[in-house]
Amino acid sequence: MLGKVTVKLHTCLRSAAGRDQVELELPSNPSLEHLLETLSSEYPNLKPLLKNPESGYQHLMILVNNQSLGLINDQALAKRIVDGDIVSILEPCAAG
Repeated sequence: MLGKVTVKLHTCLRSAAGRDQVELELPSNPSLEHLLETLSSEYPNLKPLLKNPESGYQHLMILVNNQSLGLINDQALAKRIVDGDIVSILEPCAAG
């Protein structure tokens, strides 16, 4: 069974994807990590912004239904996402 999740992209992620939000169809109750991997696969320009080779996803600020997940560690990555959730992702980027 597939579920739909809305992913809102902010800061540099919006520019890299060319849009401010995407709808993903995912298997029932995927983990946040699965969602991030799917997003990277469907939008390859996002991959280097989402996952840092040294620190993984720790630099991201992620909210699920407007609730911050805090530090993006293994526990946060294991969080289950359900049909209808809204996931907002912010990535710090330099501006000048």
